[in-house]
Amino acid sequence: MGAMTNLSEGRAKAALATTATLWGTVGLFVRFLSVPSAFLALFRAVIAVVVVTALLACLGKRIDWRAVHANLPLLAGAGLALGANWLFLFEAYLHTSVAVATLCNYLGPVYVVALSPLVLGEKLSRRKAACVAAALVGMVFVSGVLGEGLASGRGGVGMFFGLASGLCYAFIVFLTKKLCGVGGIETTLAQLFFSGLLVAAYLAATGGWRGAWLDARSLAIIAVVGILHTGVAYVLYFSAVDVLPAQTVASLSYIDPVVAILLSWLVFAEPLTLLGWLGAALILGATFVAN
Repeated sequence: MGAMTNLSEGRAKAALATTATLWGTVGLFVRFLSVPSAFLALFRAVIAVVVVTALLACLGKRIDWRAVHANLPLLAGAGLALGANWLFLFEAYLHTSVAVATLCNYLGPVYVVALSPLVLGEKLSRRKAACVAAALVGMVFVSGVLGEGLASGRGGVGMFFGLASGLCYAFIVFLTKKLCGVGGIETTLAQLFFSGLLVAAYLAATGGWRGAWLDARSLAIIAVVGILHTGVAYVLYFSAVDVLPAQTVASLSYIDPVVAILLSWLVFAEPLTLLGWLGAALILGATFVAN
């Protein structure tokens, strides 16, 4: 996607910081939906596919369908994992604090490090093993289990959904690593398409379509998250990633959980305890060092 933009390094950093900030606010919008959050996941995928496809058409770029076909099973698997990641994360937002849900989801890169020896045959160094251990200790601190027990609202179901969303992220990474000869834009579009299929199937299987009425507020939320947080954010993200070093991309991505934690505190009065803040530092620090 290098031809998409001619961003300077400064503008690329600003674009990536904007994207990470937007993603950190998704939980805020999910909380105010008056319909099942799966609707948001579905329309997020649909709107993003439309926006990215329209951009490609405007730029006169063509999709490499041969590469897509050659990698179809992997792309489909990664897309289904993406849809599951959204479903689990959105449910986590509804069952626990935005901060805890986001931090549980952010264990995804730690799962990748921990499972790489089994899935990819990579060696787990002492440093990375220590990072995995630190992240797990951080998760215990964030959960509140030491002070409140898993029966509290901050544990249990919400944490399970958040941890499951992070595991889905790991599946996306592993499947994407096995792709061969397919570009980033084809990968993104295929994953969004299959994620939309999964969410639509989930709504059909659970009867989520029946009796659901999209009021003005829900329509506005779906439009904002679909267009701004997904369509526009993906364009900004890929434009920035094309310009910036991987380490810079990783560093700026940490704006996402920080924004989510602050919103959880400021908007929903869901502050982390001292142990929670220590756990957050362990999770984010371990993820940063390990990757």
